[in-house]
Amino acid sequence: MFSTLSCPVGVVKVYDSLFGKPNIKAIRHACRMLLHRGKSVQIINEKVQKQQGSNDCALFAIGFATTLCHGNNPTITRYDQKAMHNHLVDCLEALDMIEFPTTEKRVPLVLVPVSSKTVPVCCTCRLPDDNAMYVQCDGHCGGWYHPACANIPQSVIRNTNKRWMCFKCRSGK
Repeated sequence: MFSTLSCPVGVVKVYDSLFGKPNIKAIRHACRMLLHRGKSVQIINEKVQKQQGSNDCALFAIGFATTLCHGNNPTITRYDQKAMHNHLVDCLEALDMIEFPTTEKRVPLVLVPVSSKTVPVCCTCRLPDDNAMYVQCDGHCGGWYHPACANIPQSVIRNTNKRWMCFKCRSGK
């Protein structure tokens, strides 16, 4: 699960009860949702409770989200996994999401240590470099843009000597 709750601008936290590190596809989705205007997005993998078995990913994601929405920290919350299914059903039937049951017992943690990765983003789509074709703006920003995202004419793409400026530089913003 990705979240920007209680995060500075341009930061996304990852709460994953199974693997811990997001793949490039997940990072692209996070960047797409965030649409951060800066030059990079910081992805922080948080150390959370590891689920037992491989079927409760969504249950833990809902638990993490509920904990965050109640202003608490999933990294220090120890969920009672056996009680989580019934709790979710009760919440859905009552139309009221309350925090998931916790336990005082020791619970396993995801083995991946807390880590951070800064991902450069570009173009108007605000996605990380996908090794696709880009055109650099000849204006003051010098940004790189996908031809389709920035409506770049084919004449600019075919002629590398032809100057092109992004909308932001053309409008002087």
